Amino acid sequence: MGGTKPITYKRVVYEANVEKGIDPECWECTSHKGRTDRGYIMFNRQGFRRMHRYIYAQVYGEQPDVVEHKCGNRICINPEHLFGMTKEEAIRQAPPARQGRPPVHYCHTPTHALSPEQVKEAHCRLAQGTKIAEVARIMGLDRRTMTSLAAGETYREDDNG
Repeated sequence: MGGTKPITYKRVVYEANVEKGIDPECWECTSHKGRTDRGYIMFNRQGFRRMHRYIYAQVYGEQPDVVEHKCGNRICINPEHLFGMTKEEAIRQAPPARQGRPPVHYCHTPTHALSPEQVKEAHCRLAQGTKIAEVARIMGLDRRTMTSLAAGETYREDDNG
């Protein structure tokens, strides 16, 4: 009773990772799935709450204050996509607070403005019937950004040229 659950994952290739200069293959954990898309959750006696932190500690033998994803995919557990840093480094890298908005969480990976070509590509993929989450993953975008784009709230094609 009380054995360790084996870690399983699916390999997913994202074109956006090549542009970032990293291995295009993300490993998305399937065995320790949480209820949200904020990453996969694992509770154990060592105090790990997120699977990517556990994987980082097992592979690199250290537990930094913050473990981030080079790929921007919060559910990726590929050790080559993970990097550690101190809280101070994470705070320095966080984007500044914008007027009328609260500061961004110190370990949030900022999303970047989309080019008109990216907007058109996203709209085209959505028009072909591809699901919002899949388009976001293929293009390396945040799901909320893609949901807003699909709803026409931001990045309207007429605003971008």
